[in-house]
Amino acid sequence: SGTKKMTKKAIAFEQQGMYVEASAYYLLALERKNTNIDAAMGLKRTGQLVLDDYLTDFFKSHSAKDYKSSVYGYLKAIDWQKNARIYNVSLDIPHYYMTYYNEDLSVFLAQLYEDATSYLDKEEFHLGVIKLDEILKLKADYKDVAELKSYAVLEPLYRKANQALEIKKYRKAYSLFGRTISYKDSEELRAYALKEAQYPIAMLPFENGTKVVNAHKAFESQFLNLFINNKSTFIKIID
Repeated sequence: SGTKKMTKKAIAFEQQGMYVEASAYYLLALERKNTNIDAAMGLKRTGQLVLDDYLTDFFKSHSAKDYKSSVYGYLKAIDWQKNARIYNVSLDIPHYYMTYYNEDLSVFLAQLYEDATSYLDKEEFHLGVIKLDEILKLKADYKDVAELKSYAVLEPLYRKANQALEIKKYRKAYSLFGRTISYKDSEELRAYALKEAQYPIAMLPFENGTKVVNAHKAFESQFLNLFINNKSTFIKIID
């Protein structure tokens, strides 16, 4: 079976001291059959060696105060540990590594936050959003980042909508304000843009050109229903 073939390859790699490749094949074997004991034991041996390498790289970054590399290096180790845990293989990370990680994360988040607010102060909103998104991925409840992201996304749209309004591009303004509807006075301005963008159409009464009594009324009703259900947002029917 596939799992036996993967296990055989993993053992061959392990015997040659190629534990990175071996661990990958042990994982493949377990993906095909999660009760493969030989693969689980092999992953325990080789997977721990791979994890130790990740932790060594992390500690080097921590010691060098390379906070970004440190943070992402630790998360890489955690992801590897989680992959093994899926198959009930426990790989060990000493607790003090988490302490180092939290120290470096605190500094790195502060750096990202400073960069983000600097971009927003310069109204470089797209660059600010990139930094804010990175913070949110690392710590979703960090300071006022969620509010800042909302501002960074909505403010440029709101400004574009107002610019469209100023040059009487009412349909464009209506569309843009629809994307910022809960921001500032967007709802009121959207309503104004719609009012200015609409053009009225008067429906004249239908005349009966047949010999059937009230045939025009039935046709008029059907036509109005069809027209109303399919009309553009920017068409306003008047009596």
